[in-house]
Amino acid sequence: MWFNGLLNVGLGVLVSKREEDSSKKCEIIGWHTNGYFIISGEPYNEAEVGNNVYIKFISKGILYSCNATIKFIHEEPFKCFILEVPEEVTTFPIRKETRFDAYILGTMIRLMNDKNVRMNILLKDISPSGALIEVRGVCRNCVVNEKIIISFPLPDGKMISELPAEIRNIRKQEDKAIIGVQFKRNNNKEYDDILDFFEKEAPFFA
Repeated sequence: MWFNGLLNVGLGVLVSKREEDSSKKCEIIGWHTNGYFIISGEPYNEAEVGNNVYIKFISKGILYSCNATIKFIHEEPFKCFILEVPEEVTTFPIRKETRFDAYILGTMIRLMNDKNVRMNILLKDISPSGALIEVRGVCRNCVVNEKIIISFPLPDGKMISELPAEIRNIRKQEDKAIIGVQFKRNNNKEYDDILDFFEKEAPFFA
């Protein structure tokens, strides 16, 4: 099926009666390769077996959407739905990155020639490729393309430890600097954890 390799438990899915209706966030808790999704949460009030629903979710930078049919409703110990999905779906590349407005405390290590300098930072927003951070103190001589290491908790609580990054832009102010950083992507588990967070949660931040 088209969704092989795209799903993981906890992936966020928006479900509505029709494409034009307002959606409710549900989560995928299982699937079957014959074409079935198992979702937790109730798509809408008074949903019944046989009803058609419209679903959409993001995986690996692609928005997937399709109509599906409720095949079974399980009530206990929690409510979940089995949806039959079609063999073909609509796909749309997500060209603009999702950004999460954050207020997250973390640390940054500057890789200086003579010694490493550790300082506290405030993440103001985060995206799959980088972050905007606020730094106070020893930051007046930060430069573009400088290599740094940052650590911070994701909004879901998972800790990102010692993620390599590079400074891409700097706005220096009187007592602080606003710095745009780009994460290093080469086979890095910490970076994979960031991608997993956005694939599970986007586009449900608003």
